[in-house]
Amino acid sequence: MNGIVQFNNGIDLNFIKSKFPWLLNAKISNAIIGYDQNSDKLIWYDGTWDDGSWYDGIWENGTWKKGSWYNGVWKNGTWN
Repeated sequence: MNGIVQFNNGIDLNFIKSKFPWLLNAKISNAIIGYDQNSDKLIWYDGTWDDGSWYDGIWENGTWKKGSWYNGVWKNGTWN
């Protein structure tokens, strides 16, 4: 399932496909993701971003290894 190990906040793979298809093009592992209804943004709770383009969302925690960051809120995590 493209590196996603857990969906939070009542979302599923079909929701991601319709709202955030760019996530499915990224190389990720052990990702825990969710959705913030108030801001209409993807939430990255944890996991590793190995490569790809991040277009918008809230990064709560995790490891960023490589890729392009276009927009979003970085709260915590590690840039490698």
